[in-house]
Amino acid sequence: GDAAAVRTLARSGLDVFAHNVETVERLQPMVRDRRASYAQSLAVLRRAKEFGNCDGRRVYTKTSIMLGLGETAEEVLRTMRDLREADVDVLTFGQYLRPTERHLAVVEYVTPEQFDYFRREGEAMGFRYVASGPLVRSSYKAGELFLAAMMDEDDERDAEQQQQQQAAAAEAAARAEAERSEAAAREATRSAEERAAQEQARAAQVAAAEAAKEEAARAAAPLRTTQAEQSSTRSAIEQALSQARSDAAAARVREATAGSEAERARSEAEQARSEAERARLEFEAARAREQEARGRKEAASAEAGA
Repeated sequence: GDAAAVRTLARSGLDVFAHNVETVERLQPMVRDRRASYAQSLAVLRRAKEFGNCDGRRVYTKTSIMLGLGETAEEVLRTMRDLREADVDVLTFGQYLRPTERHLAVVEYVTPEQFDYFRREGEAMGFRYVASGPLVRSSYKAGELFLAAMMDEDDERDAEQQQQQQAAAAEAAARAEAERSEAAAREATRSAEERAAQEQARAAQVAAAEAAKEEAARAAAPLRTTQAEQSSTRSAIEQALSQARSDAAAARVREATAGSEAERARSEAEQARSEAERARLEFEAARAREQEARGRKEAASAEAGA
């Protein structure tokens, strides 16, 4: 039952780890050496499987039971279930035969039908192989041949599974690469669309700015016209004022020299003042138009800037 010894043996490169429980739990003290026990044998078989199945290797576990020592069918079935829980692969049943008078006597000679019954039950429980018969021994030759065939079959199945796993891994890698390529293509397409949208936005901004400039130019045109009119009006006013001053001077001269001419001069002076007033009103109207045009220009400039 030494776990370290079991580990050493299970990892030594063997294919089948054999350890016999010999009989049912109740009969262990009478049949086996006192240093062995039912629980210990189950632990050895369980550890052998755990220690041996590593680094891609597989170890098969095998045990044997002697029948005819006084065990009951239910005890045998319970022992079989315990062995399956320990993950034992191969189980053999044989008839106990008394070697000498000093050994235990045979309690029962089990019938072939009973041996066949235990074989069927073992196969139903999931044992990989069950050899059950009166003359079967733990070194049953047919069982050894079957084990060799079973191991070859398992090796072939493992190789096939490994190939399938490799193929599945290659397919998964190819699928992942295709997905990455598709994602990269989508990203490239999205980037191109974003760049195109940005170019369109910039073109729209340039077009809007040009349109605003044209609108500002159209708004400034009336202002330039108003400024020309204002200049012409100022010139006319200055001419009118100059003429009025000249007329007033002439009137004063005529008034001094001739009384009859004074009245006419005053009338002309009054007319000149009326004309000057009309010119002033026109000048104020031109200034109002100039301020209105400047307001429209400022509004157009503000809109172009937005």
